[in-house]
Amino acid sequence: MSNQIVEKKRKEMAIVNAFRLRRDDFPVGVLDCTDENPDAVVTTELGHTVGIELTELPIDSRDRQGVRSNIRYASHILRIAKKLYFEGGHTPVRVVASFDERVGLGKRDVPLLSRKLTEFVSQVAKQDWTGDVYIENMHYDLDVLPMAFQSMWIERAASEIDWDRSGGGCFAPMTTEVVQAKLAEKESRISDYRRRCAELWLVIFYDTDEAAWFEVTDAIFEHTFETHFDRVFLFNWFRQQAMELRVARA
Repeated sequence: MSNQIVEKKRKEMAIVNAFRLRRDDFPVGVLDCTDENPDAVVTTELGHTVGIELTELPIDSRDRQGVRSNIRYASHILRIAKKLYFEGGHTPVRVVASFDERVGLGKRDVPLLSRKLTEFVSQVAKQDWTGDVYIENMHYDLDVLPMAFQSMWIERAASEIDWDRSGGGCFAPMTTEVVQAKLAEKESRISDYRRRCAELWLVIFYDTDEAAWFEVTDAIFEHTFETHFDRVFLFNWFRQQAMELRVARA
């Protein structure tokens, strides 16, 4: 067996074991990850076999570059806005801003968005409140808070403190089309899997390096996907979250 295959099976074993720890309904039995049809098979004491096929959801390298660019400009905007805010002698606050990173940021956006953010936080800080406030952009006029800002958390602080960007860098939302395409890729292998297994699960996972680059919306869980797999899951390996999707026979 080549080193490449050994490493592949080692990774698959790690993913399956991590997934198993996040699902209370994972079948109890002997786990075999030595074959490829499917990637893992669990055999229970009663002889019931559950096949688990893994498939990765990668991100396009061009999207990744866009994410990194947005993160860089968002951080720059926060640094400048914080500096302007404290230079203005305003009440110390901590700000955690969530940027809608589907809105591409560029160098030209930094001055305007920094100023808008400073003005917005200054107005909120002047109001009579204690503790913290959470604000979603939909409640405000775009002239006050541009759409680049998705939401914001503001907390009273005892002294000057850093302003942060929330989130790990989500870029494009995961669409139902992307998930359905992943299911379609595996459909041709179903008959091979059925020869070994009475029940089939598909685990669509995000690799460790990719986990922060997807935004999973409610639409994914409201949609019913067509497949011959008995159960389908999304597994965020980085955050250790295993979420089941709705499925119906194709």
